[in-house]
Amino acid sequence: MAGMRDWPDTWESVERRRRLRQERLEIESEISPDAPNRRLLSLMADYEQDLISNVGGVRSDDAQRIALGQTGEWLMRCPLRFRVDQ
Repeated sequence: MAGMRDWPDTWESVERRRRLRQERLEIESEISPDAPNRRLLSLMADYEQDLISNVGGVRSDDAQRIALGQTGEWLMRCPLRFRVDQ
């Protein structure tokens, strides 16, 4: 993301997609019955595709790096939680 500071429009578009995805994650975390490994793989692939489709100037390899890094960050900060059936 720091490398995108030279392209403020692209950075802002990526940041907007990140915020939207994070809001969605908070809701999905409460209702998704999927196993953690499936959720992570799906999240990374969906977020990568979302960036490619909605942010002009983001190449596939950059979208992959952003999706992987952001997923890790979400895991550290906990907006991505896994539902545990009891």
